[in-house]
Amino acid sequence: MSRESPPPYSGDPALWAENLNDYLVRSKQVIGQLTSDDKATQDGIFLWDTTGYPVVSKDGEFRQIVLADGHGDFTSGDLELTQDTQKEITWSAVGALEGLSINGNQIVFEESGHYLACFSAQMYSSNSSQVDFSFWSVVNGSSGYTMVASLHNNTASTVISRSAVFSVPAGATLVAKAACTQGTGYLKAFAANVTTGAPASPAATLSIVRVHQ
Repeated sequence: MSRESPPPYSGDPALWAENLNDYLVRSKQVIGQLTSDDKATQDGIFLWDTTGYPVVSKDGEFRQIVLADGHGDFTSGDLELTQDTQKEITWSAVGALEGLSINGNQIVFEESGHYLACFSAQMYSSNSSQVDFSFWSVVNGSSGYTMVASLHNNTASTVISRSAVFSVPAGATLVAKAACTQGTGYLKAFAANVTTGAPASPAATLSIVRVHQ
């Protein structure tokens, strides 16, 4: 493994001792660099990879340890859905984003990896007949599975949610889409309830976190 070598004896005991002390302080603070010569021959070897992450050996291979990178929380406002017309959900970030960004209605992944995405949507109907809602994701142009739910009464509302893991390359994009197949439906945000003290509710939420390489 690639490590700094201790300073050679210089002939001056005081100077050498000072240099040696500096080396020991540095060597305790710095993780050794993973090189092509390093082998995961036993579990628990801890090194730093050129990808910018620490790795640890387990079951004969070095596995990346995920740091606080690749995380974001998003919310959306009201969205009206008309029959048989798909629409993209517009997101706003809640707090700072780490390794993620927003480009129009797209969420952009700065790093490759496996990401856990947790989605919820608050459906609302102003129609007395049945309204069928559909929600799905599009990652790098490829659509995922669809969530389907229905409302049957005027002013009815309910929440639909799902979690999924995506494997994406660096620069990949995610778009969330919604549609209804009967009448008119809404993704609806609700204001805070002064009487009960309940806080406001967004129309949809999305939380994404990078779980591993």
